[in-house]
Amino acid sequence: MEDEDELSRIPRALVDDSLSGMRCHGDRCAALVGEVGVKTECSIYGHRPDVCRACEPGDAACGIARDRFGLPRLLPN
Repeated sequence: MEDEDELSRIPRALVDDSLSGMRCHGDRCAALVGEVGVKTECSIYGHRPDVCRACEPGDAACGIARDRFGLPRLLPN
């Protein structure tokens, strides 16, 4: 679990107003830049919270996100 110092490295503009998670713009995390289905990346990858680090390409959370955007599922690593 992150400590306060680690969490303070996330820009405040990307943190939800309730301070309970990342801010979203619709179905997208505010830290995600690029075009979904073409090329995206996390703008705070090195400082992303544990919940984001736990999501792996091809896992259940990835599959849910890909379904939401109509993208094919990835095979788990």
